[in-house]
Amino acid sequence: MKQLLLCSIPLCSIPLCSIPFCSIPLHSSYVNSVQAWAADQGIAGSMITFVADPAAELTKALDMEMTHPGPPSDGIIGRCKRFAVYAVKGEIKVTKVSEGEDDPAGDSDPSATLAEGMLEAIKA
Repeated sequence: MKQLLLCSIPLCSIPLCSIPFCSIPLHSSYVNSVQAWAADQGIAGSMITFVADPAAELTKALDMEMTHPGPPSDGIIGRCKRFAVYAVKGEIKVTKVSEGEDDPAGDSDPSATLAEGMLEAIKA
């Protein structure tokens, strides 16, 4: 059974689990820092794949673009939301988004999209 866990985060803090994982930072400038992070964590060359969505095409197609006005200095408009999607054989089974009214990036409570939260949702 082909399984995919697609996770996107607005910042570089990436939880892992045992299913194939793909992070999609919106801005391609994250790619170098994410690759360095992967090397530091010893996961470079593993089943974990990091990709970028610099034009936000996938982010917009999944309706996961942050539109909260937030502080302009934070640069959140146009970035991806913190989300996780679990798919089996190309069919989406679970979608979770960590965000709040005053926390569009889900920083204060990312639990729905962390490994434990996703594994719990997948088992349900």
